[in-house]
Amino acid sequence: MPGEEPTEDPGHALAGDDGSADQDRRPTRWPPGFADGRANRRALLVLTALRGITPRQMLEVADREGSASACLAAVKAGRAGSAADREHARELDPAAIEAAVAACCASFAPYGSEAYPPQLENLKDPPAGLFVRGLPLPRRDRTVAVVGARNCSDLGRELALTIGRDLAAAGMCTVSGAATIAHRAGGKATLG
Repeated sequence: MPGEEPTEDPGHALAGDDGSADQDRRPTRWPPGFADGRANRRALLVLTALRGITPRQMLEVADREGSASACLAAVKAGRAGSAADREHARELDPAAIEAAVAACCASFAPYGSEAYPPQLENLKDPPAGLFVRGLPLPRRDRTVAVVGARNCSDLGRELALTIGRDLAAAGMCTVSGAATIAHRAGGKATLG
């Protein structure tokens, strides 16, 4: 109707809604149904293993393609990602990834699934999926992210272990990412 504000699909929000240039309008949510169904879930497992395409770039590809399967097809066809991503995507076997996840007593929580933490959905560029080991995430006020350097110092590793141990003793759930040394140290301390 004339004079009415346009409504925005909450599952497909855009950054830059503050009047910034259209080029700054990037998707901030995965498309509805992005990882629904077995084929999309398996495609997403492969996409999470690619190193050359950033999460921000993958979010933009998802906005254009609509599903994880279509994103993987775009990578394999050379419409997204790097040449190395293309080669790696063709070599990866989603069944082998699923088996590796199960072998370490973990699970995969794709965006939109019941296991995906709702507090991550409001990030500017939420992860498409998480590998989870342990119990489902507790309430938001009992969760702490461990963030650190990929190649931290001995002091950084020691601090991460101490902080992780103290958080676990206080009943906190720690969530870590890809900064391997610091995150592993923090996670290792909370797992015992």
